[in-house]
Amino acid sequence: MLSNKTIVVTGGTSGIGYDSVKLFLENGANVVVIGRSEKKLQQLVADFPQFAKQVQTVLMDMENTEELLTIGDKFGERNLTIDGIFANAGIYESPELLDVAPADFDKLFNVNIKAPFFLIQKLLPLMNPHGSIVLTSSAAQALGHPGNPLYLATKAGIRSLARSIGGEKIVLDKGVRVNTLSPGVTRTSMTSNVETGEVDEGLKDIITNKIPLGRIGETNEIAQGALFLLSDNSSYITGTDLVMDGGLSQI
Repeated sequence: MLSNKTIVVTGGTSGIGYDSVKLFLENGANVVVIGRSEKKLQQLVADFPQFAKQVQTVLMDMENTEELLTIGDKFGERNLTIDGIFANAGIYESPELLDVAPADFDKLFNVNIKAPFFLIQKLLPLMNPHGSIVLTSSAAQALGHPGNPLYLATKAGIRSLARSIGGEKIVLDKGVRVNTLSPGVTRTSMTSNVETGEVDEGLKDIITNKIPLGRIGETNEIAQGALFLLSDNSSYITGTDLVMDGGLSQI
């Protein structure tokens, strides 16, 4: 599905991003993973020796705007052109309304909104015609969630950002599609015990009583959604939000 396409992935060393990198490689893509931990990037490459010729890494802290603005130059130095971007990196912090400090606000918006915006801005000139951009939002952004105002505000912003960027003339002239992928409760380090896979106690009521399918999502399932949106199988889809939440926000 992605044969000979070059896909850029942020947040690719764990969770949904990791399984997406694996799936993209298995489907013939050349993958460039951007991350801030050299150790995790090296481990990622070591995990896929059979795809050694298909995977590259770029060491970069997405929270550092000054560094992020050089990403186009870094890709240019490698003579890379791009067919797809999976802007998946994000952080989850949920201070209560009265506990939010300006530093909390800045950090969440810098990583979850500002970074993907400038990533796209700097890489768009390097994108081949008829490419695809996928941004990770959240199914919960459509519902609101008291007690977690900042995180969901950034994810609602991502949804709006995808719609707006998708309508830009330079994007449309290139035939580039822009969509969001909105997972629901998914088994990651944010929701489950890393060693046992056991879901956090606070989520069990949601899974039992609120998710129509009655279970948590798996990262490899969400990766399938990213693969679809980045592939030519979604060639007539742009501005859309692919919600993968077991029906939580839909039924």
